[in-house]
Amino acid sequence: MEYLSLPHTRAASYKLVPDVNDELLTNLRNPIITLIEDTSPGAHDTLTAACDANLYTALGVEKPEEHGSCAENLVLALKELNETAGLKGAKAIGADITVNIAPTPLHLFMNAPLQTPNDAQSEGAGAKGTVVKVEEPKGKKRCYVRFRAERDVVIVFSSCPNELGPQNGGRCMAANFMVEDVQEGEDLASSMSAASKKKGAPRKLNAADKKKQSEAEPKIEESKKEDAKKPEPKKEDSKSEDSKPDEAQEDKKPVKKPAPRKLGTPAKSPEKVEPKKQDTKKDEDAAPEEAPKSDDNKSEAPKVDDSAPKKKPKKLQVRGAK
Repeated sequence: MEYLSLPHTRAASYKLVPDVNDELLTNLRNPIITLIEDTSPGAHDTLTAACDANLYTALGVEKPEEHGSCAENLVLALKELNETAGLKGAKAIGADITVNIAPTPLHLFMNAPLQTPNDAQSEGAGAKGTVVKVEEPKGKKRCYVRFRAERDVVIVFSSCPNELGPQNGGRCMAANFMVEDVQEGEDLASSMSAASKKKGAPRKLNAADKKKQSEAEPKIEESKKEDAKKPEPKKEDSKSEDSKPDEAQEDKKPVKKPAPRKLGTPAKSPEKVEPKKQDTKKDEDAAPEEAPKSDDNKSEAPKVDDSAPKKKPKKLQVRGAK
């Protein structure tokens, strides 16, 4: 299994912390990634191991096996990757990695300075007396590092869940990352600046997209024209029904409703009341001739006078005279 090896990287660069343009090597001493940009103060640790359940046991954490760790995050991430890709056994990525057997990680932004004694080092003592301290990170908000992959690689990120030491400033936070696809011969910095400017802008159409769009537009216009030519069925049906003679409608004639009767006036039968002037004149002329025929007619005359059919025509004549 080949993996990133920080001991091999330190041996090749003679540095404890990689700098910009430094290559990081694998356990076979092959370049795997290169640091090409760093906006942080440059504090990155390459000496300490990943946190695990045994560390939290030593720190006195209750139920340390349930406490998250970077070593466990590495194993779980590789397991998910292999299951998705269908890789098993020796063909699995990181098949030899376990929680207790894991490569030394590159602790980005971890401030772990070396402290040397004040007295002069004796000859041949090397780094004897030098100790590693762990302090709070000094990087500003949104600082970042950028690496270039020198080959096909699998990178696992872990947001360190250690809240007990000062390495996370007393609070654990999420780690963000982004994968960029840069073509051969393209400058990475210029591609990033161009991508940030184009973020949210509409995508440009290529030749294939323009061809599809040009083919689709005439179809849309033709469909609109066809829709305009199509008659509206509802309106035509309604007009045709109105245009056809309806026998029932022809038979129907407007019927005048009789005016409401005033209170206190006797009801009049439609046979006795005749609004035409000609009919009323005939009744007046005929009245004096029929009266002297018999006594029975005289007795019935007052009843006819009570209904007052003869008085109403006089009023109509007077109104007509005006």
